[in-house]
Amino acid sequence: MTHVISSIALSRKPLVSPARLSTPTTDKTPQLMEEVPSNSFNVEMQIGRSCMNVLRYAQSCADLQSLPISAEHVAAINHCSKTLLQVPLLLPKYFFNRHQQTSIKLAISPSTSEFDKSVVVVLGTLLTLSVEGVIERSKVVDKYRSISSAFVTVTPEIKEAVTTSDSIVKVPELLKQEKQEIVHGGYFKAQFLFSFPTSAYYTLLVQASVIDETGVMWKSEPTDSVSVLVGSEEVLKQQKQSAH
Repeated sequence: MTHVISSIALSRKPLVSPARLSTPTTDKTPQLMEEVPSNSFNVEMQIGRSCMNVLRYAQSCADLQSLPISAEHVAAINHCSKTLLQVPLLLPKYFFNRHQQTSIKLAISPSTSEFDKSVVVVLGTLLTLSVEGVIERSKVVDKYRSISSAFVTVTPEIKEAVTTSDSIVKVPELLKQEKQEIVHGGYFKAQFLFSFPTSAYYTLLVQASVIDETGVMWKSEPTDSVSVLVGSEEVLKQQKQSAH
């Protein structure tokens, strides 16, 4: 806080002689703003006037730079903040309107069905997960942002052990996988390869985000998941028999 006041104060020659401050009370705080109509021109004048008042006030506090932090520093920052907060924000209605909406539809394979609620994988083999996405945007005359690529994240989690003898506590932490894919005509595809350390029920959480032409990532709502059952051939056979 002290460095902020000092840097402003030293940027120009003091307009007034430095003076020690006393802690101001609420009823004695000078009113630097005038009640004027809140149109664009008057707001710009208020902003300029407030900035000049803060600058002059900070220059008068230059002697506080060499002093330890005290109530005088807090009072100075409080005074400058109140002066700037008295100016209304110049944000037109256009600023709050949604001008472009982007949505992503995901398709994951292998997928589950009503009868097979989990993808079955034999322990020791690998699972190839394919994530396809279609990007849709609202119809606008001018595009405010163009999408260059998609960023897909898949996070594996263990739900429960297949048998009572298995211990989930000793299972090593499963690392999530991330891929960035170029978008062509509103379409992208990413593939992942997963290995599973023990027999268990797993959940693969899939999330996709988009990256615009400037490299800024925009998080999106669509998230999907896939349930995976991993076990030895004997365990999977027992699970299938118990299901019937």
